[in-house]
Amino acid sequence: MSYKSQKHVLSAKCLSIQMMAALLVLTLCFGLSPAWGAKLTAKTAVTLYVDDSAADDGDGMSWETAFTDFQDALAAAAPGDQIWVAEGTYKPTGDSNRSVSFVLKSGVRIYGGFAGDENQLHKRQLDPSLTILSGDIGTEGDQTDNSYHVVYADGVTDAVLDGFTVTGGRSFASSASGGGLYNTNSVLNISNCIFSENQARTAGGGIYSNYSALTVSNCTFIGNQVGEEGNPGFHGGGGMFNSGEYDAERKTTVSYCIFKQNIADVVNTGYGGGGMCNFSAAPIVENCTFEQNKSPYLGGGMSNVQSFWLILTNCVFNDNQSKFGGGISNVMSQ
Repeated sequence: MSYKSQKHVLSAKCLSIQMMAALLVLTLCFGLSPAWGAKLTAKTAVTLYVDDSAADDGDGMSWETAFTDFQDALAAAAPGDQIWVAEGTYKPTGDSNRSVSFVLKSGVRIYGGFAGDENQLHKRQLDPSLTILSGDIGTEGDQTDNSYHVVYADGVTDAVLDGFTVTGGRSFASSASGGGLYNTNSVLNISNCIFSENQARTAGGGIYSNYSALTVSNCTFIGNQVGEEGNPGFHGGGGMFNSGEYDAERKTTVSYCIFKQNIADVVNTGYGGGGMCNFSAAPIVENCTFEQNKSPYLGGGMSNVQSFWLILTNCVFNDNQSKFGGGISNVMSQ
């Protein structure tokens, strides 16, 4: 090999060594992998703590330094995080802005029912009445100035709401559905919750769900309403309203839930469904009880309109009232 060729080979080797050394420095300093900049480590998931009786100015990283405002925890949470909320009453806002809600985030799991000293999830009390999300932001006891939606989800996936009472939402304005929870285009898991005394003008006093796949289990819907005396609503679903499907594979499932004393006070062209109304939706409903729900025209317990392949298993319908279909009304459904 000529001197000139040896020089070129040596130069190439030196350049290769220099590049490898530079890449090693980047890897050590910035956590980069040899695959030219791919990150070796992802963000570590954390648990954020909320306790309305904690000291002010906490960072939410422990019970001792818990956030006092649930909204602060929601703002700080990232996918993979959990939020643990101690017993107490939490409102979406401290002022009179009815448009403010607790907005769920993708990948964030939220649990209530804590005393404020637990270090493991299973040690909390599974009593949703202990941790209350309330829309009663204005004059206490006056629903006309309450939050439009207590909880809100739009395009949210892989989220959990577990162990809360959601109450006092009143959606009688431009966005007139989902007093307790307004939900669209989302995949959510809702467990061990109570939805009580929420109202809506159009649909879904307790929960309004549109083009979504909800897993709702061990929940109670009581005293929710669409419309009111002298001001009837339009569609229905006093306790829950389901419309459309998220996709062909994922459907809404409602299991081991109680729908009691919910009302769909709607016009005679409405869909009804004091406990639940399904419009162009086919949820799986199993091991649920529908009791003492009312709708003046269709489906005291449940109303199904253009809902094909609804699956209803091991459910009890007792003492529900309506002109047509006290227990269940089916219109263009099967």
